[in-house]
Amino acid sequence: MSTYFKKVMIIDDNKIDRWLLKKIIVNTDLTKEIIEAETGVDALSILTETAKEHRKFPELIFLDMDMPVLSGMEFLAVFDDLLDQDANNARIVVTCSVYDIVEKNRVYNYNFVIGYFQKPLNEDMLMQVKSQLRHNTAS
Repeated sequence: MSTYFKKVMIIDDNKIDRWLLKKIIVNTDLTKEIIEAETGVDALSILTETAKEHRKFPELIFLDMDMPVLSGMEFLAVFDDLLDQDANNARIVVTCSVYDIVEKNRVYNYNFVIGYFQKPLNEDMLMQVKSQLRHNTAS
């Protein structure tokens, strides 16, 4: 089975959550290259460096909403400002510990957000993400 994405990023301050998601990503052949960031600030630094070096942005980013220093919602606002030709294909899947319908509605105001899932994620959820992307590409 071939991988679906060239590069995926996980942004989560919880090491165990990152480890579990990484394991599911590998098991589902979602990608071969996984970039990890412990905070939104770290992720923005990595993405900014990627843009400066004219390297490809991750096509898919898993973003935890509840993080210290820079929350997931704050990350989305800054990421929206970073979007340019290098990042315009990047899509974000938001993850949360506690499902919040108000938060879910807010994150979907960003066109690049393609999913909102409560942790822990599982293989079925990743298959939904793949299906959603195929549908978006076909339309």
